[in-house]
Amino acid sequence: MITSLPSGNISVTPATRERPRLVTRETIELFESNNPALEGIGSIMVDMGLWVVENDERTANKDSRKVSAKTYLSDTARNCNELYAGEIY
Repeated sequence: MITSLPSGNISVTPATRERPRLVTRETIELFESNNPALEGIGSIMVDMGLWVVENDERTANKDSRKVSAKTYLSDTARNCNELYAGEIY
């Protein structure tokens, strides 16, 4: 949910696996081009189930991996360690 605060700042509710953010490939490309330090974050967010790409072949493919809506802390910690092990920029 996006809300406007009295200070004029915009507040955005973070995406979760239970409530992923729907995005397009174009939106991801635009976000990454406007934020060079976050290049490649789109594929990480999609792999983690935080972003779901609309009109994507993978979402239409019946053989694609389904992400469980229930996430356990141990799974999150393990997945983060596997994803980022040795990746220091």
